[in-house]
Amino acid sequence: MKGLVAVLLFFLFMGCLDSQPATKDANITPSSTPSGCSFDDPSCGPDQTCINNTCIQSSILSDLENYTSILDSDSNALASLSSEGSAIAGNYEVNLAVFRQIYTVGPKEDAYVNFYLKKSYNLQGNASVSVGSGFDIDFSLQGSNGTVYIPKKRISGTYPFSFTAPKDDRYVIVLGNMFTSFDTMTVKFDMVDSKYHYFQQYLSWSKNYTDKAELMAQHLNSFKDFLSKNENDLKHAGVGMVALDDSISDAETALIQSVTGVNQSIQNMTDHFSYIGELKQQEQQQSAEAVSRINRIMAILG
Repeated sequence: MKGLVAVLLFFLFMGCLDSQPATKDANITPSSTPSGCSFDDPSCGPDQTCINNTCIQSSILSDLENYTSILDSDSNALASLSSEGSAIAGNYEVNLAVFRQIYTVGPKEDAYVNFYLKKSYNLQGNASVSVGSGFDIDFSLQGSNGTVYIPKKRISGTYPFSFTAPKDDRYVIVLGNMFTSFDTMTVKFDMVDSKYHYFQQYLSWSKNYTDKAELMAQHLNSFKDFLSKNENDLKHAGVGMVALDDSISDAETALIQSVTGVNQSIQNMTDHFSYIGELKQQEQQQSAEAVSRINRIMAILG
């Protein structure tokens, strides 16, 4: 989804309207002889406008403006949704990274669980302590500058924890076994519930995203049809058709790349939970529906 905002803003669309005659664009050659109208003495019909000595249907230019406005709205909506999706996927990934990791902490030693969180990302799960006579260990969490967010506490058995990052930073969980001279402790992190929570969130988000992406794909196709049907009049009006075509092509490419990325993320998450035997029927169905919507979008974009 990276770069989608920049490519899909469609600022070129409105910038393609040029008050100068179309013949100043080396790539544009008028396909018919101008009718000879003028601003001072227009000879056009009631529903026409005289532009560059040519009678143009007034509705064509208003339709052009409407299309560019709709596509600009589509791109802004997708940009906002993309940010939401990135945050959900980020939370999923950080919990996946710690998922079922096992750390062995020798006597008089510390072990460190390092991870990176963006602001508001959440890490939550269970730390299970085993091996050793006391089955307990010190647990704390701090930021890269030493700020302590979860103070040191002695934990045993299964300890549930949750941490939401106050800022973008590298964080570390410190597992301390300094109080014993003989026992080696093993700590296992289980993040199944938190990962599945973000998997469910991502599937729900993907429904909104793919609905909007499909609508934009349809709008792009309609816009291309409009440009094809009205190419000559738009050229006479001084519209830079080459720039418009390039903008549409860039938008289609970015949309395909974005939708492909969402599809890959959904499949990766689904495959992961299927592999560990945790995939539930509802999420399996939602995943299949999401992939079906994405395939439909790809078909629209050709």
